[in-house]
Amino acid sequence: MSQLQQASFQLAVCFRLGFGLDQNYEKAIEAVQQSGRSEPDLNLEIEQISSTHDIIQNELFRNLNSGSLDTAQNTISNTANYNLVNAQLELQKDLAAINSILYNAFTLLTTIKDSLAVIFTLRGLWQDAEELEVQVMETRKRVLGAEHRDTLAGINNLAFTFWNQGRWKEAEELNVQVMKTSLRVLGAEHRDTLTSIANLASTYWNQGRWREAEELNVQVMKTSLRVLGAEHRDTLAGIANLASTYWNQGRWREAEELEVQVMETRKRVLGAKHPSTLISIANLASTYRNQGRWKEAEEMNVQVMETRKRVLGAEHPDTLTSIANLTLTYSNQGRWKEAEELGVQVLKTKKRVLGAEHPSTLISIANLAHTYYAQRHKSKAIRLMGDVVRCHIKRIGADHPYTIAAGDTLRKWNIN
Repeated sequence: MSQLQQASFQLAVCFRLGFGLDQNYEKAIEAVQQSGRSEPDLNLEIEQISSTHDIIQNELFRNLNSGSLDTAQNTISNTANYNLVNAQLELQKDLAAINSILYNAFTLLTTIKDSLAVIFTLRGLWQDAEELEVQVMETRKRVLGAEHRDTLAGINNLAFTFWNQGRWKEAEELNVQVMKTSLRVLGAEHRDTLTSIANLASTYWNQGRWREAEELNVQVMKTSLRVLGAEHRDTLAGIANLASTYWNQGRWREAEELEVQVMETRKRVLGAKHPSTLISIANLASTYRNQGRWKEAEEMNVQVMETRKRVLGAEHPDTLTSIANLTLTYSNQGRWKEAEELGVQVLKTKKRVLGAEHPSTLISIANLAHTYYAQRHKSKAIRLMGDVVRCHIKRIGADHPYTIAAGDTLRKWNIN
């Protein structure tokens, strides 16, 4: 079962129980269907959770009603010789016990909401994720303080959700806030600080602010090399991010040099089949494709696709991405029939596994539309691109860059 399918099943449980969400039977069934499991599986999971919940609940009430948590009046009246010192000590113990229970409840609540937000994010439900992340962020600010690491993590999660909706300015504002606080509280060389700088660089990257992104990525890479070492995963991620910045500026040779370095190191340290290694190979294949080095790009795309099929399964989102990348390689060579065959295959699987309106599914619809248009199947292409535009407007709004780009393509095709 893929990560997304597991998340969908967990979401079904939450909707069924009203756990962190309002109870909703229909949404529970919809989520369990997307998980690839059945309603009886859901019912069995609910039974197991209910029996465990009863035990936990009874234990909690026993703690709350035990003799160690007396009222102030009982503590004082039961204290020998009306000893206020002993009474104070007893009450302080009671207060500490209650605070511990309340803090654990707060931690559990924010953890549940955090987990649900991750599930919504995996399913591309950005607005639902945003609502929970705002709640988590505000609660942590109030309970833990604005500079606590968990609070900063919550702010960062919200920024990522804005990022996924193309709300770059809002994401940037939160990224800057987290970075400045991390620099002041944790220091310039702390891993959390470096992550916050890298996140801000990604936000600049998505706005086409290549120079600003490059400057921050170089800073992260140099610091990571010095503090963490050349083979640390964070260092390699920083080098890969810098390569992406070069890639988007058309600086293929510089991008290629860094991507080869990351790929070879990950192969040696993590192994050839590790997900991070496969991402590196796929990135290098994209660089080859943009240099017109079709055969090298195709060989690498096939290698990644076959490995992911074997290790992750044919329907894992990463496997589907690798098939989509191979489709692009065929398209760039004018091998339209092969591109169409793979494009249709990917789209059908994504619709079933991710849903018809998932962002990744919409990318596949748009790619297939371009393949049809290149083969002069104009009506098919326009119909699919129209679906993309309508879904983008519904999910991320008319002003999102993806919506604008798809709309421009659709208008162009209708005119020609």
